[in-house]
Amino acid sequence: MNAIGNGVLALLRHPDQLDLLRRSPDLMDSAVEELLRFDGPLELSWAHVATTAIELGDTRIPEGAEVRVIIASANRDEELFRKPDVLDLRRDARSHLTFAHAHHWLCAPLVRMQARIALGVLIERMPELRLADPAQIRWQGHPVLRGLERLPVRF
Repeated sequence: MNAIGNGVLALLRHPDQLDLLRRSPDLMDSAVEELLRFDGPLELSWAHVATTAIELGDTRIPEGAEVRVIIASANRDEELFRKPDVLDLRRDARSHLTFAHAHHWLCAPLVRMQARIALGVLIERMPELRLADPAQIRWQGHPVLRGLERLPVRF
């Protein structure tokens, strides 16, 4: 649900990319990966415990410390993705970390399949779909999941 909602919002905010996907439905697989990278359904990874002390940049992580990855930030890493703040449905975004760790094996194939189907049907059946009032967008207040509570659209 969150992956689809976030993806629809990203497409509505980037009408050039929405138009590209309408004209080139063969881009759907790469579009889904890019949408998962650009604004995925998870903010944070599960908690991990450092099994040994480590220096990471200027930060020392002591043994036994709880560590989490901010997935949304990792998916915008400039060393991994050129112009990471740009939505580009032609990008090869398969190296995103949206399904890092436990979510990968259980959820990833199902989310990808659902997103392909939902976005394909939406694009085909609602050619006039557009954002109604951006001020009315509401996000869930969950600390780990990132998803919409309300997405006002017109069609």
